[in-house]
Amino acid sequence: MRKSRQRAKAEIETGSFSDISFLLIIFFVLTTTFEKATGRAVDIPSASPPENQVQSEDKKTPTVNIMADKILFGMGEQESAGEQVSLPELKSKLMKLNLPAKPEKDRMVIVEMAAEVEWDRYFKVVTAISQAGGVVAIVEDA
Repeated sequence: MRKSRQRAKAEIETGSFSDISFLLIIFFVLTTTFEKATGRAVDIPSASPPENQVQSEDKKTPTVNIMADKILFGMGEQESAGEQVSLPELKSKLMKLNLPAKPEKDRMVIVEMAAEVEWDRYFKVVTAISQAGGVVAIVEDA
């Protein structure tokens, strides 16, 4: 009969792995450079025009107020008392403003939205503004 030999089981020594990984963590923490996240510089227009400057009708900023049941469109000072419009009427009014011909800073359209407005309604209004050549500025209540 043949004697079966007991083979020695080979085991890998893993005791030093934790030491090596700890040293690697310390190395990477010490050699990593952390940078402060910097934002993008944006010029924000002042809240009110200078007293000696009167806004002409074509310099007023169009404002679209989206509510759950209606859309209000106004220009400049009268934005809170804007007129109620349908989506096709809004597109027509935005096209009449000829936004693509204006400088980029004058192409801004302010969008105010109530909290209960559905995403689909908001998306349609923003798409209409974009198609008319406007740049969307969103107003968020704090």
